[in-house]
Amino acid sequence: MKITRLLILLIAILGLTLGFSFYAYGEVKGELKTTQAQLAETASQLKQTQSILEDTQTKLKETEAQLKQTEIALENTRNELGKAESEILSLRATNISLTQKLAELNQAKIEIERINQELLAEISRLRKAKTYINPTYAEMWRFLLEDKTDKNPYIPGAYTCLEFSRDVNNNAEEQGIRCALVLIFFRDGKGHAIVAFETTDKGLIFIEPQRDQEVKVAIGIDYAKVNDFFIVGDTVITKYSIIW
Repeated sequence: MKITRLLILLIAILGLTLGFSFYAYGEVKGELKTTQAQLAETASQLKQTQSILEDTQTKLKETEAQLKQTEIALENTRNELGKAESEILSLRATNISLTQKLAELNQAKIEIERINQELLAEISRLRKAKTYINPTYAEMWRFLLEDKTDKNPYIPGAYTCLEFSRDVNNNAEEQGIRCALVLIFFRDGKGHAIVAFETTDKGLIFIEPQRDQEVKVAIGIDYAKVNDFFIVGDTVITKYSIIW
């Protein structure tokens, strides 16, 4: 009788134990399924993340390639810019050189024009010189008496001996009379200008155009003293030139 009760008690305890175990097993199994579902979802998210990461890496590589190309293009642009700057500097230097040469050419043009005008004047004078004649002594004086150059006022620095001589020379040549300009050099370094005529009957005659006076000219003589002039300074003649 006691054994039967004991067996019943053991069976009851065993049933309770098994029941509790089955219940716990069910809960664990449910939690396991939940965890597995979460793991599957996490794996799916991870897979998506990996796909996004791969796309990002691909885009990054493309961006890096584009950046590399941009860097190359930028370097090429810098090189081209450097070449352009060098060409600009070269062109500026060339422009400066051309400007200087243009200025030199303009100056040369002016000088050539001046020389050309002088040559034309000389040609004109030479053409007229073919008709110039040496006057007689009387013809020379007739011309001088009619010429009024000696009546012009002496103006220091503006109308001096050179202008008197120039005007008498020009006036004589306009009348076909051969006349020379005479440049006299004194011992004190100063100078003087007069005119001369090669007369057909009395030879070379020197004339002081400021007063229509016949004068003597020779190296070594005192020009002012010999010709009774008052000129400040040492007027001993060291040299003179006759320009026809």
